[in-house]
Amino acid sequence: YDLFLQARQLANGEYTPAMVRKQIQLLQNAVKLDPDFAEAWAELADVCALAHFNYFEGSDGLLTQASAAIVRATRLAPDDPTVIGDLGTYYYYGFRDYTRAAEQYGRLAQLQPNDPSVYNSLGLILRRQGQWAESLANFRRAVELDPANLKYLNLLADNLQAGRRWDEAMTIQRRIIALLPNDIREQLRLAVLA
Repeated sequence: YDLFLQARQLANGEYTPAMVRKQIQLLQNAVKLDPDFAEAWAELADVCALAHFNYFEGSDGLLTQASAAIVRATRLAPDDPTVIGDLGTYYYYGFRDYTRAAEQYGRLAQLQPNDPSVYNSLGLILRRQGQWAESLANFRRAVELDPANLKYLNLLADNLQAGRRWDEAMTIQRRIIALLPNDIREQLRLAVLA
């Protein structure tokens, strides 16, 4: 479990190939120590699918590894919320299969209606499908549930800007600047919006 938590903690840092390799190593060690640890298998699938999506070195092998890990996780705990969410991530990033990914996030929303990551994920899917209004509603819900999450705030600001909702985008950008007052990039983004 400690290895699993270390891998998750790495996800909060800068996303680099080296960080991903370390995450994969930690998760592989976790499932080696406990082959019945469904959440670790699911997280391994998640990390590998995302790295595949981002065309990291060896991305075909990463997708194979993600497939094996998600099969194992779903066999061990098909109704576990972490497994369900990571199965959605696997479909989204591994295959760009937005329909199947949305089905999994829909299942997860039923189990955990106050989980902001569900709405963020649905927002991403709906945006890729060109359903901008529905996407925006989901990003708003994610921010409502986790108002200080910079990733969610940035995605909401992006959608508002793409929809030419300048005043709302500036309001969200000001919230981001309040959280990162010394970040010149965020201040520049506000200036561009104005």
